[in-house]
This record gives sequence, structure tokens and C-alpha cells, in this order.
Amino acid sequence: MTTSTNHSARGKQPSADSVDRIDCRLYEPPRHAGYESVRSFSPEDIRKRNRRSALRLLYPRRLLSRADIAKLSGISKSSASDIVSALLEDGLIREECVKQKHGPGKPAVAFQLAADARQIIIVDLSNEHKLVGALTNLVGDIQQRIELHVEQITTDDVLALVGRLRDTADAPLLGIGLSSPGIVDGQGTVHAAPNLGWHNVPLGDMVEDLYGIPTRVDNNANVAALGEWQFVDPTSNLAYIRLARGVGAGTIVNGCIVEGSRFAAGEIGHVVVDEQGTMCRCGKRGCLETLTSVERLRARIEADPSQRERIITQAGASLGRVLSLMIAMNDIDDVVIDGDHEIINDLFLQSAQFSINEHINEELFGRISVRYPRLGNRSPIFGECMATVGDHLR
Repeated sequence: MTTSTNHSARGKQPSADSVDRIDCRLYEPPRHAGYESVRSFSPEDIRKRNRRSALRLLYPRRLLSRADIAKLSGISKSSASDIVSALLEDGLIREECVKQKHGPGKPAVAFQLAADARQIIIVDLSNEHKLVGALTNLVGDIQQRIELHVEQITTDDVLALVGRLRDTADAPLLGIGLSSPGIVDGQGTVHAAPNLGWHNVPLGDMVEDLYGIPTRVDNNANVAALGEWQFVDPTSNLAYIRLARGVGAGTIVNGCIVEGSRFAAGEIGHVVVDEQGTMCRCGKRGCLETLTSVERLRARIEADPSQRERIITQAGASLGRVLSLMIAMNDIDDVVIDGDHEIINDLFLQSAQFSINEHINEELFGRISVRYPRLGNRSPIFGECMATVGDHLR
């Protein structure tokens, strides 16, 4: 779904307490290879499109009448009535209340998404030594959470955790969403996840073949960005930076995840920023990862604890310089940095923020603030839930 950014709302930062009350837009995943942009539509295609339009209008907690749905979606009143009846029969919506009567005639019955009508299995592979699984409802409320600590994540671990979560489900499963580090294509194949030691792993097919449930796989930084955008401020252009063993970024511009032609957008860890710098595991010198990854920073601090503040300050400044170009190219106004708070602390964020603003034109882009994720470690789970909902509620 492509939406225009509301610049007048920039800078709005809802509190964490307001997360569940925000009226968010439902993210619609982009079409991938094989999609025909111009084709004829059958009556069934039109019915599905109208059904999806109604669900998107109701998402996540809006109250609308049949007349509201017809007016806002542009479909006829009779079609809107048929769609509402079908959604009621499927249990996806429910009658919530009677709207206040305005003028003559009977008061209209309002409808709301039945958030618990379906459940979603989410597995986050962001931490190479820990798998986090969750069972959520349609609006991201976590109903079951399981953590699995491992030496190194394997596909067997993922399959087993999905099975455990499936066994706890008490409503029909809408789908499965997996968030993985590295380069993930639109068909659910993890082409390269060096931190996991994975190359060309058809993870989506493996899970779907075993459990027979529609499965999608996304880059973890992308869906973390989606979670922060969807639940914190869906008016922004957002960059979400995750610092762990590597460095990854997810970017939301005008309501769309920026994926790139090779699904590698945001893989900024191996951009050279210091040609005379430390050798990187990729074979080049001075990659951003060598200057800002948590693993590298921790090793440098342990080697010389007296230089802790200087090391963290320099790392934040290095990241800020790189992000300034991303911000200028995409008109980003919301920057989120995530990582182990022992290293990626207030000093790091302050240094990154100062560096960004030193390197951009404040008259053009305003003054950029840098923040921690408001959703904490739940960002990938919320984002993957939204992507799965957008993929399957048709």
C-alpha cells in the first residue's frame, strides 16, 4: 500500500502507553516477480478486492457501518452489505455497538474487526543464539511467547518452534511469519544470512511444506521498521538501524518498505567508511560493521576499558555520518537505533544524532531526532504480524 506522508504531523511521537490505541494503516506487502500488473478481473477478483478493502478500513479497531464502508471504499451499498454479511459469517468481524442516531431513520449498526478470530505464528531469528516465537491475534496482541536458546540457529530449530506454537493455537491460523537477518527474497528464500551461516535456504517453503500453513519470510530489520512505523507513527518516513554482530537497516518511505531490486536495501554494514581501517570479515578494510557492530565495540572496550566513552562516541558519530546520506536521499524524519543497551546507550544515540545533524541541511530536512525502538524487542514481532495480515486478509 502506498500512502502519502503527512508532513504536518512530523515529529509526533506517541507514548508507549498509546501503542494499542493508534489508528494505524494496514500495510500491504509489495507484489513480487510473476505478478501481472495489467490483466482482466473476474467477478471473484472484484469480490476479493472489495472484501480486502472493507477489512483494511476496519483495521485495526475502527467502528464502521455498512454505509460507512460503502462510502469510504467507493463500492455500492448492496456490495458493501454482501461483504459485511460474508465477513460476519466467517467470524472476521462482529457487531460492536449501535452508532448514535443523527437525524431521521433507524440508527446504524457498527462493525469491528474480530481481532481474536484468527491467530498468527511469528518467529524472530534476529539473535543468532536465541529464537523468539509468538502467537498473536490479528492486531499483534501476543497471546503466547516462547524463547528457545541455542548454540546456532538451524532450520530444524525453526521448524520445531513453529510446531510448538501451532500446538498452542486455539483459533484458526491465518499464516506464519518469519523474520530473518540477511537477504531474503519475495519467495521466502534466505539467500545470505552470514551470521546464521545460511545461504540459499528456502525457509518459507520448508515451513509451509511441513505444516501446510501459508508462510512468509522477511528481513528482520525491514519488519522491525514496519512494526515501529505501524504502531508508533504511521505518518513518518522511518529508518530502523539494528546493531548486533552486523549492521542492518530497514527503511519505510511513503508507507512502503524499501527492498531494492536484489532485496538487499539496508545492508549497510559492508559500506567502506575508512579505507585505512580495520580488516572486515568480508575482506575489505574499514566497513561500517568494523566501527559500529556491538561485537566489535565490546571487544575494543574490553581491551581498553578506560576508553569506553571515546569508543562509543566515535562509533555513534561514524554511524551518523552514514545515516545522514540515507536521510537526505529518502527524506527520513524518524530514526530508530536498536542494539544491546550496554553498548548502544544514550551516549551512542546522542553522538549519532549530533553527527547526523552536522551533516545534513537543517533548513531542508529539519532537525533529526534519534530514538530507541518504542516497541523494544517486540518490533519484529509486531511488524511480521502486520505483514502477514496484509498478505492474507483478502
